[in-house]
Amino acid sequence: MNIFIGIETYKNNKQIQNKAVVSCLKSFLVEKLYIVDNSPTDDLKALAKLDNRIEYVFNPSNPGFGAVHNIDMRKSIKISAKYHLVLNPDVYFEQEVLE
Repeated sequence: MNIFIGIETYKNNKQIQNKAVVSCLKSFLVEKLYIVDNSPTDDLKALAKLDNRIEYVFNPSNPGFGAVHNIDMRKSIKISAKYHLVLNPDVYFEQEVLE
């Protein structure tokens, strides 16, 4: 089973964003984590260095929540993801939640 996760960010608190990313990566089911950053700066780019499953996309135009998730969902479909989870950047959870 493979799960792809998309997190859309806009000027988010780095510590809270980090908790969300780390909680996603604890699951062995997560194959890919897309972070689409709509902030004016790419300050969250360093999160991509946490794990090779993270794909950071800097998109300073801020087209909105739905449009951004369409970006990462299209990528998931091309890779034949079985599941795609849309996650808010302030959500984090325990390791066994996705299982």
